Order: sequence, then C-alpha cells, then structure tokens
Amino acid sequence: MLHIRPLQSTDSLEQLTALLHRGYARLGAMRLNYTAVDQTGEVTADRIQGGHCLVALWNGELAGTVLGKPRLKDTRITRGEPRGHPLAPLDPQNNRLHRGS
Repeated sequence: MLHIRPLQSTDSLEQLTALLHRGYARLGAMRLNYTAVDQTGEVTADRIQGGHCLVALWNGELAGTVLGKPRLKDTRITRGEPRGHPLAPLDPQNNRLHRGS
C-alpha cells in the first residue's frame, strides 16, 4: 500500500540519498548533470533545508520523494538548482511497476 508523508527526523538521509542515486542514475548514464546522481547525505540534508520534503512509502519501504521549495522573485537558476520546481525521483524498481510517473 502507498503512503505519503512528510520527512521525519527518524528517517534515514542515507537511505533517501541512495534513493536519489537510483532515481537519477539513468540521467547520469546519459551524462546529464544532476546533483542527485552522486550527492552525499550532507548535500541531501542541505537541499532539504528551507523546503517541504515528502516521502512515499510502498509497503513500508522508501519508494519516492518530492521536495518543494518556495519560489523566489528571481526565477533564474542559481547554484544549479531551479527554485520553486519540485524534485520528484522515484525508485526505478517501483516506476517499472507503474506506481510512479
């Protein structure tokens, strides 16, 4: 069963980072420059700050995440990250099972 909830302090940022690596691996293999391809757990924590992070659990296992951040007046890309656009990777294993988009 799918359950979506806010990220909790008891959630593992290392597991979340591993999910990001899996979710963006295909894009990295195409040599596209996405931070989440190889970011550290510390970078994951930094990127979550100031945003609203939700996690998707499938049968209790981490299956996806989305991070929303408030839009800034200046919508140009800064530090390689568009503001106000959610990041929404899914675990590729779940995506193949049509539980994601």
